[in-house]
Amino acid sequence: MKRIELKYMNITYCDLCGIDISNSGELSRTFKKSSKTYVFCDNLNEDNKTCSMIAENIHTEEELIEIINTFHKKNNIEKPANMERIISAAIWYKEFPIFNNNTKFRNPINITEGAVFCGYRHNTIIALVNDLTNKRQFELGEYTQGFLTTENRFVDRAEAAKIHKKNGGKTQYDKDELFSEDLY
Repeated sequence: MKRIELKYMNITYCDLCGIDISNSGELSRTFKKSSKTYVFCDNLNEDNKTCSMIAENIHTEEELIEIINTFHKKNNIEKPANMERIISAAIWYKEFPIFNNNTKFRNPINITEGAVFCGYRHNTIIALVNDLTNKRQFELGEYTQGFLTTENRFVDRAEAAKIHKKNGGKTQYDKDELFSEDLY
């Protein structure tokens, strides 16, 4: 079998231990297999090995997944680090006037019309759009309150709640919909 090639790259989370390595200044090693890239940090764990050392002798993606799952179970890590997460409140104004129709570089990947604005809370987004347009929310046409994910997707409150719960989060205001107060 062909060995998975190791490369150096700066990625946000270690797939094995789950720590944030985006601002650590340390190199991380990646395994690229199919369309998926697995990332391992160079921090020492309790066995005096780095995550990348643990992954070094792996030859197949199946072995890699088994190592990750075993490590997570042993260390009580409930979710893989590369799971999609909710990162901010967002509102999609479906009829928002865009003068340059090239929205693919500004909007989340699943939005092809209108505009998505993000912020700390939904009310701060509403205030921002009001300041920019001098119009109240209902004057801007159809809109959907939701959230932006780490995969650059806009999701409504119901889908956001599912993603949040899959990541171990809880909803305190509504069991079927996510509110920004559930996050932070």
